[in-house]
Amino acid sequence: MKFRSTVLASTLALMGTASIGAQAAFENLAVDNSTFATAQAVGAVGSGGAINVFGVRGSVSLFGFLVEDDNKPDFYSFTIGGNQTLTLTVDTPDGPQFNDDPMVGLFSADGTRLAVDDDGGPGYDSKLTYLINNPGTYYAAVAGFDDFNFDGIADLFADEGSGSSIPNSNFQYTLQIAAVNGPAPVPVPAAGWLLGSALLAFARRRKAA
Repeated sequence: MKFRSTVLASTLALMGTASIGAQAAFENLAVDNSTFATAQAVGAVGSGGAINVFGVRGSVSLFGFLVEDDNKPDFYSFTIGGNQTLTLTVDTPDGPQFNDDPMVGLFSADGTRLAVDDDGGPGYDSKLTYLINNPGTYYAAVAGFDDFNFDGIADLFADEGSGSSIPNSNFQYTLQIAAVNGPAPVPVPAAGWLLGSALLAFARRRKAA
C-alpha cells in the first residue's frame, strides 16, 4: 500500500497538476478514509489559499503502475476561519474521455451535510461554493455519481449498466479546497446591467444639457 501511495504521489507530481502557490496533499492509500471518524487531515486553508489533494477511486493505471483504492468515498478534514467563501472543486483529468463523474460534499464537524454538487464544474466534474460563517473543522468528501449519501452505495440507480450498485469509480482526481475572505460576489444580471447603463447614459445627457 505504501508503494502504491508513493507511485500516486510521484506520478501526479510529474503531471504538474498542482497549482502554483497551493499546498499539496496526497490520499494515503494505506489507511481507510471512507468515514468521518477516519477522515484524512490535510491542514488549514487560509484566505486566498488553497489545498490540492490528489487521490484515486477504484483502480487506476498511472504510467504503467496499477494504483488501487476502494469504491467508498474519500473524506478529508480541514480547518478554516470564519467569514470565508469556501470553494470545493473536483477535477478528473481523464473525465472527458472516460466520462468520469465525481461528486463532492461539504460536511460540518458534527457530520451534517452542508452542500453537495455533482456536475458544477466542466463536463461531469464537481464544484461547489459555500459561505463559512463559523471557524472550525469541516469535511470534504469525494464520491462517484450517484452516491448522494456518501456511503459507497448508488442512491438513484441500482444498476448503472454494469450490473453493480457501486457508484462511478476508477478515476484519479484532484480535490481543491480554496478560500477567500467574505461572501462571494453576486453577478449582476444582464437586465440589471443594461438598466444601469441606460440610467447612467441618461444622467450624462441631462448634465451635458
